Amino acid sequence: MTANELSSAPRDRVDQLVTRATSMPANWYRTYRTRRYVQSLAGVRLLREFERANPHAFFIQVGSNDGEQHDPLRAAILRRRWHGIMIEPVPYVFRRLQENYGGYANRIALENVAIGERDGHLPFYHLAPVADYEAEGLPQWYDGIGSFKREHVLKHVTHIPDVAERLVCIEVPSLTFESLCHKRGVERVDLIHIDAEGSDFDVIKLIDLARHRPRLLVYEHYHLSAAEQGQCRLHLETHGYDTIEHGMDTWCLSLDEPDPREQRLFELWQTIKRENPDAARTSLRRVLTAQPQLRRVAGKAWRTLKRFAEGSQRAEIQYWMDFMLQHTTPTEWRMLTEAYDDTGPLPADAEVELSAKNPRLQSLRDEYARSGLPVTVPSVWNEDLLEAQLDLRYFRGESPYVWHYREWPRAMILKYFIFAEYVRRRDPGNLLERLGEDGAFGCWAFDYPGYPKISRDLLDSVNEILFLDRHLGILERPRLRVLDIGAGYGRTAHRMVQAAPGLDDYCCVDAIPESTFICEYYLRHRGCAPPARVVPLHEIDRAAEPGHFDRAVNIHSFSECTFEAVSWWLAWVERLRIPNLLIVPNDRDELLAFESDGSRRNFRPLVEAAGYELAVQEPVLDDPAVQELLRVPDEFLLFRRTV
Repeated sequence: MTANELSSAPRDRVDQLVTRATSMPANWYRTYRTRRYVQSLAGVRLLREFERANPHAFFIQVGSNDGEQHDPLRAAILRRRWHGIMIEPVPYVFRRLQENYGGYANRIALENVAIGERDGHLPFYHLAPVADYEAEGLPQWYDGIGSFKREHVLKHVTHIPDVAERLVCIEVPSLTFESLCHKRGVERVDLIHIDAEGSDFDVIKLIDLARHRPRLLVYEHYHLSAAEQGQCRLHLETHGYDTIEHGMDTWCLSLDEPDPREQRLFELWQTIKRENPDAARTSLRRVLTAQPQLRRVAGKAWRTLKRFAEGSQRAEIQYWMDFMLQHTTPTEWRMLTEAYDDTGPLPADAEVELSAKNPRLQSLRDEYARSGLPVTVPSVWNEDLLEAQLDLRYFRGESPYVWHYREWPRAMILKYFIFAEYVRRRDPGNLLERLGEDGAFGCWAFDYPGYPKISRDLLDSVNEILFLDRHLGILERPRLRVLDIGAGYGRTAHRMVQAAPGLDDYCCVDAIPESTFICEYYLRHRGCAPPARVVPLHEIDRAAEPGHFDRAVNIHSFSECTFEAVSWWLAWVERLRIPNLLIVPNDRDELLAFESDGSRRNFRPLVEAAGYELAVQEPVLDDPAVQELLRVPDEFLLFRRTV
């Protein structure tokens, strides 16, 4: 069903779709595990950071296939307007490459040649073309098998039993790497990607690394022998490259002095090396590489352990992995592998301002650490979380601030439509259209006919504002004054400024210096300050006098604080004599703090001791079907001051 059909579907049809979607929990862990695995791949992360540091990169790809099937460079080539040369020797595959990239002739050169040790023609082995891979029970990567070495093609007999009968040997045009560069007038290469089915080391030896010095070189080591793998790494390391093995590929980074814009790439490289024990020279894997017999014994033991651990699920998990890799579209693949949507440009100042080295952020970190306040003791929001999951530039993507339902792209699109339909039915003031969404700062957003652009930020904000308006009449209230504890990047502040014309003051406070830093930038960028403002933690005593605020909100924040931190915040709220307090916990209607050791502690007695009693309890999503589909069992808990 298309997005257009969804938007006009009757209620019973929508309910049927919801019912079908809610049958997905049995598959959820499988797809979640796959997504997290793909997201964690070193190559995906490195290429993404390289792409940002080199928006106008020049690349050479040896073994391009059709330029689409499992090509890690495709998204960057199309999105960043890279220039380069794509090389594919197999004639019928090259024709598909021409179909896919023929329209980019102004920046992409296509070569139907093989990179060899001499110019001329050389024998090349590949598989004969077929009309329908699926009908013949062949893998989708069937036509990606081609090599100067016959034995490398024949080794795929496990997946293609009649591979020998399908084998074809042809004479293909051959160029050395240097001849190719001379022919195309190549003066600079930023990235070289090689997928040569066992001839990767041979190609690498033909490259004058002293002359070309690509910052990043990627090759497939999977078909190389253990000895060749070791020799290839040594060759590259001798030429000033650091290497990381991950999956079937080896990633190589030139250690030449980085350009300032590449600093993040080098920082990520070191992070991945710390995460990846295989990157260490003394790692067990490298020891085993030099000892083939020991490697075989260790490999057999590892496979036995995997079978024992995975049990009967092993085949099913493998099936879903294969399905995902073979049938996802480029857009779906990006949604699976990217933590945020960076297709929209950042503001001109974002690269400089939203930097970990920004003096303002450094100052906030120092001041918060010196404060000694209990709210600065980390539990959920610790350094490991921030380092691993927060990119300051793309804070509205998948980050500690926002979860986007990204288990599976097609399900994600359906979920956003159902969520939008739910909110629209409860939105008499048409806030969805009025507030709008531009997808800035990595926000995943979707277009449906008859709807504005939709995002999690927009839907959550409108839903929360509608709750507050139903019970407190905030949208028509003059001189409205709100305190937001744990304001994050300023999502709710931005939306309240848009929605409530009578808003007089919206004060954002947060115990995480990164949140305060981003919130200052974001509200300034959105033109929301004033009436919105950000008060740093060490200046919080000057935030307001008692009786100033009409209401305080805490959305998914207390549940991520320690008990002592919640106690400190509530004591401050009590001193300010705020009449209404909205808490949205992470645990349905349970008020549980999160201690540094992972234990939970009930803080409801603290709320009551501060003089508040529960006045309204309402599901965040009061439609059971929608609640089950989105897996959001949260409750709005509105407390009123009684003393």
